[in-house]
Amino acid sequence: EGIEVTRHPASSGSTSDADGSDRQHLGQLEIKVPSIEGPYDGGTYMLTINADNNVALQCLSGNFTYVYNAVTSEWVGQEDGHSLLGILTRDWIRQCH
Repeated sequence: EGIEVTRHPASSGSTSDADGSDRQHLGQLEIKVPSIEGPYDGGTYMLTINADNNVALQCLSGNFTYVYNAVTSEWVGQEDGHSLLGILTRDWIRQCH
């Protein structure tokens, strides 16, 4: 009935990440949001820590790669600087209505 979170240990083989490339990962966090029968009907979010210490996110809004910004102490989009927490918050708010 609620959100399900699963941690996957580091891979010994290669997996496909958000940008479509194959590489080993250092761990994954899978978040499953249940369906509430709305316009944004549940889904699975996959956060993957890559060997080059960036984070790949697969989510409702698309696939993105994040890098850590030590100055602001947050994960930001490699392409446009948007906040990882911001995009997760936006997607989850959509799913609650």
